[in-house]
Amino acid sequence: MRFKYIFVAFFAVVAAMLFVQKATLRTTSSDGNNKAKQWKKTQEQLASEFLSSRYSKLKASLENLHEKTVSKNCATKGAPYLQQATVDVLLGWAKIEMIHFGPIDHEMGYTKTYFWPDKHKAMSRHLNKLRIDLRYNQVRPVQELPLTVTGLQAIEHYVFAKDAFWFWKKPSHACKMLAQITTLHSRRIQNTLASWQKWKADPKQQKSLAREFVQASADFLEKIEEIKIPAAKKNPAKKHRRKNLEAPNAGLSAIILRENFLGLAELFGDPNNYLGKLLAKEDTAVFKKIKDKLAKVTSLAEQLEPNTDSIRSILSETQKLKELYLKNVPSVLGVQMGFNASDGD
Repeated sequence: MRFKYIFVAFFAVVAAMLFVQKATLRTTSSDGNNKAKQWKKTQEQLASEFLSSRYSKLKASLENLHEKTVSKNCATKGAPYLQQATVDVLLGWAKIEMIHFGPIDHEMGYTKTYFWPDKHKAMSRHLNKLRIDLRYNQVRPVQELPLTVTGLQAIEHYVFAKDAFWFWKKPSHACKMLAQITTLHSRRIQNTLASWQKWKADPKQQKSLAREFVQASADFLEKIEEIKIPAAKKNPAKKHRRKNLEAPNAGLSAIILRENFLGLAELFGDPNNYLGKLLAKEDTAVFKKIKDKLAKVTSLAEQLEPNTDSIRSILSETQKLKELYLKNVPSVLGVQMGFNASDGD
């Protein structure tokens, strides 16, 4: 009888343990399913709202610039006629450049769109070659030219640089070339936008979204801290300091930086949208810290002026934001961080 009671007790304990294990598995499975559904919604919302509106506006800006390049005023009035339309294009890109994954990365789409920073002065070398070719009327079709002289950063040079007078010595050719470049980018942006709409419904992309989104945002914060802010601090008038200066001829470094932070604030600082919504659901305290720090940095960005103490302040706060992000966001969202996409050459 004694052994009978022992066996009964033993099986009761085993049954209880199996019950708890099954309950735990159900809970874990339920949590996993809920997170998958949340990321699916984020995937759809990112493509349908954030990217769709911004890519559409960028395409409209490119089409506006294109219309000006094919106008008779382009050849008669030259670069000044194109400047405001070029600024609109550059700021349109600044609103979405933090999304460095997905369709925009296919076939080097991101780099072909905006080749910056130019670590090895490749653009200068290729511009010199283009200048020589132009002198002897040997310029190749735009599709065959290096991406360094056909990206959006190249348009900024042609339209704003004081030493681009060689380009405008033959205004009809300059306008024709710019028309081809804007057509090239307009088609690329349209194709990328269509690819984002397919991407949002692809379950395979959902599996990698968490890692790509979190990693790309971390990489972009590092790019802002290490390259963009120091670039905004430089004096555009001093050529030897212009290697990594962003949009130096148009003087847009600080304004582009401002647009970058406003985009990040929308992605992370809103409890109802994108990564902000996921953070707020998983850890309210972490979300609040990120939101408050982003609000402070964004406020500094809106008041940013080149070559002032505001650069030092925003650099300090950006470093704090990046540390806060790296320490908390990946672990809260259950994401394994990899190497920085910008590491190396």
